[in-house]
Amino acid sequence: MISFDFSFNPSDSLHWIVLILLAAFPVVVVGLLWKNTTLPPRRKWLRGALNGLLWLVLLGYLLQPTWTTAVNSRRALLVGRDVPAAVARQFQDSLGIGERFGASEFLKKKLTTQFDSVTLLGQDFPTSLLAQIGSGAMDWQPYFPKNQVQNLSWRGIVRQGEMQRVSGVVETAEKQWIKIKYAGETLDSAQLSAGTNSFALSFPTFTEGRTSTELFIGENFVDTLRFFGRPRPKLAYQFILDSPDFESRTLAEWLGRQGNAVTVTTTVSKGIQQSTTINKGVAKGALPDIIITDPSNAGNSLVKKALAAGKSVLLIGLTQPEANTAAVNRALGTGFSAKRTTSEAAIILAPNLTTAPYKFNEALPQLLAANYPVAVWNKAGKVGVSLLNETFPLKLSGDSLAYAKVWNTVLAQVQPPLDHTLTADAPLFKGLVGKLALNADSDLPKKLSITKDTVALSISPLNERTAAVEYLFGQAGWVAINDSAEVFVADSTSNLFPARLLNDYLRAQRAARFSTIKPNARPQRQEKVSDWVWLALFVASCAALWIEPKLPNS
Repeated sequence: MISFDFSFNPSDSLHWIVLILLAAFPVVVVGLLWKNTTLPPRRKWLRGALNGLLWLVLLGYLLQPTWTTAVNSRRALLVGRDVPAAVARQFQDSLGIGERFGASEFLKKKLTTQFDSVTLLGQDFPTSLLAQIGSGAMDWQPYFPKNQVQNLSWRGIVRQGEMQRVSGVVETAEKQWIKIKYAGETLDSAQLSAGTNSFALSFPTFTEGRTSTELFIGENFVDTLRFFGRPRPKLAYQFILDSPDFESRTLAEWLGRQGNAVTVTTTVSKGIQQSTTINKGVAKGALPDIIITDPSNAGNSLVKKALAAGKSVLLIGLTQPEANTAAVNRALGTGFSAKRTTSEAAIILAPNLTTAPYKFNEALPQLLAANYPVAVWNKAGKVGVSLLNETFPLKLSGDSLAYAKVWNTVLAQVQPPLDHTLTADAPLFKGLVGKLALNADSDLPKKLSITKDTVALSISPLNERTAAVEYLFGQAGWVAINDSAEVFVADSTSNLFPARLLNDYLRAQRAARFSTIKPNARPQRQEKVSDWVWLALFVASCAALWIEPKLPNS
């Protein structure tokens, strides 16, 4: 693309004089040729063309046209150990790079300073090579074979009852399923289409302590995902119901067995209520962390008071979802809406588990649970609405694990914010920097204990209740954090290590400004016509105008 390196300055009189002369030049030439009656028409055209050529040379010199070209620098393609030779040849041809090397050959021949730019293909490179690459321009062409997960991430520390989230990208040749499993049981799954897919899996954390889950694509094992489950916080639940039923009693008993304080408040008659407690119930004068009620009690004063204080409300037992959600909206200022999806009386989700034949309409800031018909509206606190029908048949059938999975997932959607949280971005690797973050309602500690080290926390300038630390892990395996949690640190044999190592290296290069890293970029420079060329064109044009009158008329 051509551009012009000329900047007109209206306050400079010389610029105006030059522009006026250039504009007048063709007018004067045309006028003189028009009045000349002695020249034949062919000579008039020739003289006009020569004058036009001179005018174009002068105009071009003034405007100084420029254009961008690729630099013909020496470039090398450096192929990672994970890239097949056929793929390397294909990339070499498509990128137009003349020379290709493997990592060992590149080091053996001591070529690290002999190229203006190096293109890295793949991600499995020895650290000794990365440390020796010079300061020239560097490109990166990631390469992942099919069914190899890229950018895999999950939460390294998570509380019991909270949602664990796993995300990544994978390219597959055919439609298949990606699954996360624990002890052979599928916790969550997503269908992949042929091509490149971004996926997100989630499940409630039901374990305490060190936990290992497995990722599968189809029937093929991909990787082990390890995280630490911190103990579930003991919460206070209050049921507010017009009359007790087997569903609410079963749920209250299950919550009590988890160590939570539970109060069940029912209306005996008009103006008279009766309360039953488990584990001493909600403390007198205190607000419950989560209220479980039905749409008819959405306007209850305790429900509104708890919600305004940042507590959570879960509404169950919807018999007419369209009318029920409208009533909840009027009482609590939410925007839920549902529409019928089938003429059947219920939708079967699993054996002994059904839901109302409705689904929630999408709306902001509403959030939807991944596997169950549960919607959450964020206000000062959280308002959750469940379309599940009775779940106690799962307990009666003896499937306590399925019952726990359902309610762990549902209640995870409305967990109130904790007083303090400790998080870690997984995966973490030995020899690489990992990030830990801490949030607290009260004053944050100034230091964090990691194994035998004590490291200072960096308080966020935007939020004084949030702090983070970047730590270089020196050992693999489970590493203690503050004696209350652990993180798993993988070693260099992990399938995820090479890509992470290269990412960290490129990030460090950018930060230090040692090189320019642009995927698919080629070195470029601005070109313009040499002043000697302009001089030659000017002299040639003037010479032609001097010679033309001396030519005989014909």
